[in-house]
Amino acid sequence: MKILRLLEMLNVEKGWINVKIDNNLKERINKYVKQLDIGVAESEKYDLKSKLERLLTIKDNNNLQDVITYMIILQYFKEIKDNFDGPAGGLLMEEILSCLVYGERILGNKKEDFIGRRKLYTKNSKLISGNKEITGDVNNGDVLPSLSNTDTKKEKENISYQIKFYTRGNFIKIDMNKLCDITVVCIRDDRSKDSKIHICFLNESDIINNSTTTGISTAQLVNNKGIGNVVLDFKKIDETLDKIGTDIKVGITNIYDNLARLHDAIDDVMIGDKNKVIEADSLADRIKEDIKKIIK
Repeated sequence: MKILRLLEMLNVEKGWINVKIDNNLKERINKYVKQLDIGVAESEKYDLKSKLERLLTIKDNNNLQDVITYMIILQYFKEIKDNFDGPAGGLLMEEILSCLVYGERILGNKKEDFIGRRKLYTKNSKLISGNKEITGDVNNGDVLPSLSNTDTKKEKENISYQIKFYTRGNFIKIDMNKLCDITVVCIRDDRSKDSKIHICFLNESDIINNSTTTGISTAQLVNNKGIGNVVLDFKKIDETLDKIGTDIKVGITNIYDNLARLHDAIDDVMIGDKNKVIEADSLADRIKEDIKKIIK
């Protein structure tokens, strides 16, 4: 069963034709990320691996808003797996992953794809995030080096990310002269319904240790237990969502299907087709009714 279709994100045969998605993708995802971070410790908001792992904790005792948030963010990843290749998939991955940790995209041909905030620590177990100091437990995350022996010295505030998107079986070429703090390699098994996306987090030593003359093997990378990774297993995700309730999934699907149709009807009205006004009103009413059924 499909998770849901999100605003008919792409018609592959026609290319990226939905400019609404193109222009507002970041804004839309950011709304869901804020919902995802409600009640979350400040120190966890900027940890990309932790954020992805939290997306997989969806279960039937989550409140409805959480369920919807998890479903929609996961659907973006599923759309990439199913419909995008190479640079296009990589660009969408950059946008989604940067949004998850409130990162800043770096446009152009730069070594960094986005800049995120690094969690900073002092020896007295106080967390410094930007200029804000928060008392909390020290969390030795996968991407954070230890502080030196000097209490007052801090690691650099920002962390640079480079994002790569490959299909399993290919080899990855990484320019050692253009390394970022973290290289995130997103590897999809294939485009089949039940395939996975393996999101691997590599630092410089990981890249060196796994490199060969032909590059880094994606097949070996996904099986390397020494590499930090998060696996988006869409078969398991769908099974979990099925348990949560078919009615919710059907209702959400109807809402997004009707939103796409409403968008088309409004376009027709804007170019002078007055007959579409009634259809647009009807679609808007259906969307409202479906929302009322879900938000009880």
